[in-house]
Amino acid sequence: MKMTGQPSFISKMGESHWTWSELWIGLPLVVFGLLFGKGYSLLTEFLKKHLVFWHEFPVRKALIGSLSIFLIGVFVPNLLFSGQLSLSLAPFVGSQASFLVLTLIALLKLLFLQICLNTGWIGGDIFPIVFSAIIQGFAVSQLFPQTDRLLIVAIVSTSIAIAIIKSPLPVGIFMMLFFPLNLSPIILVTAAILLGVKKVSSGLMEKS
Repeated sequence: MKMTGQPSFISKMGESHWTWSELWIGLPLVVFGLLFGKGYSLLTEFLKKHLVFWHEFPVRKALIGSLSIFLIGVFVPNLLFSGQLSLSLAPFVGSQASFLVLTLIALLKLLFLQICLNTGWIGGDIFPIVFSAIIQGFAVSQLFPQTDRLLIVAIVSTSIAIAIIKSPLPVGIFMMLFFPLNLSPIILVTAAILLGVKKVSSGLMEKS
């Protein structure tokens, strides 16, 4: 990517000046991230059920995915690939666009990802999920203009990414690459909380 002059996918989202008094918002944001991740899981299951056809005609099925790629490429080219070409612009877009617009971008990217994966256009899903999670984090930050923006983005995006990928500590460490150093403890605490939630959920499922 450096040889072709493209931006690195690992882009810092800016600077944070969070204070202890703002941490009250942390738990509600984690809950939001969990609910968002659950919604994505339901979408995944729905598409898997409804895109199970044409096993004997893989080319026809792939055409559905290629049509979605074409439409995204024409109308929303920044959502192509893993979103790395536009992630560096996320802080600017996140401060200008509304909650609704940013949420639609995040949801469209996740929907586009699932359509591709279920029509034969196989690729990794970690980077697209992280891209959508960060965009959704900026969307939520629009609702709390008096709170440190990156504090909200870090908690929301980490929670969403972990809720979807279901690997709390590795995902938490990976998310630290996108944020300033002073948010690393917040991200690790968020990952630890979600790790605890995962263990409790697993324990309840085993008992049931």
